[in-house]
Amino acid sequence: LIKQHINIDTVLKSEVDFKSRLIEWGQKYKIDVGFEVTDSSYDEQNNPIFESRVIVGGMDLGSGKGYSKKESHQKAAKKAIKKLRNDNELLEKLFEKGNSESSETSGQEEENVQIEI
Repeated sequence: LIKQHINIDTVLKSEVDFKSRLIEWGQKYKIDVGFEVTDSSYDEQNNPIFESRVIVGGMDLGSGKGYSKKESHQKAAKKAIKKLRNDNELLEKLFEKGNSESSETSGQEEENVQIEI
């Protein structure tokens, strides 16, 4: 019973941590993934608000807002993953860039990428 509970916690955490999933995917396929805070401001209650964007393979794939840098990065990563899952042309562009820098990625791996993100 405890073992099942631990597995559920692991699955739940992995489903929520979009930033780590995106970074690991980038490392696996040798595609640069970076995050940067593009804006910070304060709301009416003087709480900080951060806006971040994620750059994947030199392309801006998503932005996110949150009350912490971590939250804004997570939201940006979630948008980027959604784009990567739904846009095969985008994946092809990323892998073309990767192939020009490294010839290790094959077309077969490209098909698996969409499923694994």
